[in-house]
Amino acid sequence: MKIVVIVKEVPDTEAQIMLKDGVPDVSGAKMVINPYDEYAVEEAVRIKEANEGSTITAVMVGPESARKNLVNVLALGVDDGVLVTDDALAGSDGLQIAMVLKAVIEPLSPDVIFGGKQGVDHDWGLAGIALAEQLGIAHVGILTKLELGDGKFTATSDGDDGTLIT
Repeated sequence: MKIVVIVKEVPDTEAQIMLKDGVPDVSGAKMVINPYDEYAVEEAVRIKEANEGSTITAVMVGPESARKNLVNVLALGVDDGVLVTDDALAGSDGLQIAMVLKAVIEPLSPDVIFGGKQGVDHDWGLAGIALAEQLGIAHVGILTKLELGDGKFTATSDGDDGTLIT
């Protein structure tokens, strides 16, 4: 099984972030992998370990300095990493990032794509949803349980209206 996990570098949640000209200044903050994306990596590794021959590729859009955090993801059991870096992408929104992710991920032909529910920096949660839409695949958000059996996934998601099993 070919698994892709999208990850994002964000300021540490304990960092002191100040505004500069009305924009958050993270220049002095310690940067880490988005905690929600770490959950996605853990789930991808769990699926990989249960399915012999599976591989995981992590894809990240960010500055060159994010490479060290991509290496940290590899240490968690991910097989390969792709860092897309371009100064023109600085300040991009979730839809723009999704377009970049599509260009990188589509040729990989993954069987499944994992990602965190949202970044802790902006709390938008748009990139994964927009990526699924652009790829024409299903998106199931905020999972509480994921099982693989008979070649298909069963996803459980809890919402305001109860539990949804897909």
